[in-house]
Amino acid sequence: MRINSSSSLFYSRNCFSSIQNKNLRTSAVNTRSNVVIDSLYGGNKEITKEDALMYKYWQENPLSIFDKDAGSKMIHDVSQIPKEYMDNLNNTEITEWDKNRLNYALDFSIMDSDIDTNLNRLAATYITTLEHLETNFSGEKLENYRKELESIVSGISEKIANHFSQKVGDFLEENGLQNETQKIYDSIMSEYHKKVSSYTEFAENNKDYAHLKNSEDRWLVNDIAYMSQQLQKAAAEKTQNQGLSDSHYSLEEISFASRMVDEVNQTKLFSSLGNEESVGMEVGVLLLKTKLFSENEHVSEGLASKMTSSIKGYIRKKIDQENNRILDMYDKPYYDKDRNPIYDISAIYAVSDRFLSIYQENQNDYHKTILEGIKFAQSRSDQKEFSKGFIDRYKDNKYWDYFFDNSAVFSSKYYQAVKGYDSRTEFAKLLESWNQFSFDITGSDRYCLEFNNRSYI
Repeated sequence: MRINSSSSLFYSRNCFSSIQNKNLRTSAVNTRSNVVIDSLYGGNKEITKEDALMYKYWQENPLSIFDKDAGSKMIHDVSQIPKEYMDNLNNTEITEWDKNRLNYALDFSIMDSDIDTNLNRLAATYITTLEHLETNFSGEKLENYRKELESIVSGISEKIANHFSQKVGDFLEENGLQNETQKIYDSIMSEYHKKVSSYTEFAENNKDYAHLKNSEDRWLVNDIAYMSQQLQKAAAEKTQNQGLSDSHYSLEEISFASRMVDEVNQTKLFSSLGNEESVGMEVGVLLLKTKLFSENEHVSEGLASKMTSSIKGYIRKKIDQENNRILDMYDKPYYDKDRNPIYDISAIYAVSDRFLSIYQENQNDYHKTILEGIKFAQSRSDQKEFSKGFIDRYKDNKYWDYFFDNSAVFSSKYYQAVKGYDSRTEFAKLLESWNQFSFDITGSDRYCLEFNNRSYI
């Protein structure tokens, strides 16, 4: 089953759960903003004509901290800008490149997983800046400005490509695959150059794409940040990814793969109070998240298969690392290996495999799979018997004893006196993690889990 989703990578995360100890409930809210342009300078909003005007006025009319009348000269709204200044706007001569507007347009984090939007901003800003420079400058000055622009933009595109190719590619290669880092790097750079070509062609064929010619606001054509956004809007339908070859990944699927790698790295398989069944449950939920990732319509079957294989390899590595850590203590004089043996790998996979079989039996019903999987893990843990007496992680089974309701623990005077501790149950943590990830990966609260009471368990 492929999930028809709208990429939540372009929106704020809003699928959060609110789960209390006894009244276990998850509320999922999917409120979206249509904001596409995001800037630390301007906040989560577009650059409007008024924004550009205020910037231009203050740059040309700065206030001095030594000016006693600075307060009375402060302008808070465009309506306060003097008329004579407005009348001369279109006659202002451009003598220097205002690189602040380039920085404004490119004010985004290269680590933001929304690669497509960031590369659109980069490519469009490059084209509008180049257009601005070639219109207003010539000779050696133009050549120097052009070289500086090329250096800035190429540096950012390479940083983006390097960051995600190393993040996702290294994960894949560390877990059994080859040549993925270079493939992801080439995919990102190829898509970036396609965007540059597409924006260039669009701008050449639509000279007045911002509709400023002969208008009273034609001064805006020299505001790089404003024009960059106008170009992105006008050319929106012309800059979509098309014709990907087998040698390249799409930007969308690289973005989703990056989110999947984050989720894997954030997953804590081993709890200090847990046992084989709790590890198996964590593994099972992580594999369900992998399935949700793989079913996304923007993720190709090839990358889905590679990520699934790599995640399974990662899980086995983590289990082996923990067992090797325990084995290293077997010969310590204080260590009782009978009471604290290495983890039984078959017992872990018995639980995680059960999660996957429930998923298949119930026609990809994540809600039912997680509920029944938890029930299976807890029941299996409770029924364990050992010929040499209880293993410590089963004898003192606090993980499962307080899995759904830890009020007995946090009702003590000690915890009531301490502020800031995490009082969520393990059940609540699991649901919140699932809900956040499912919203991020699908852009919908369709797969978020809502529980009104403990009768579900």
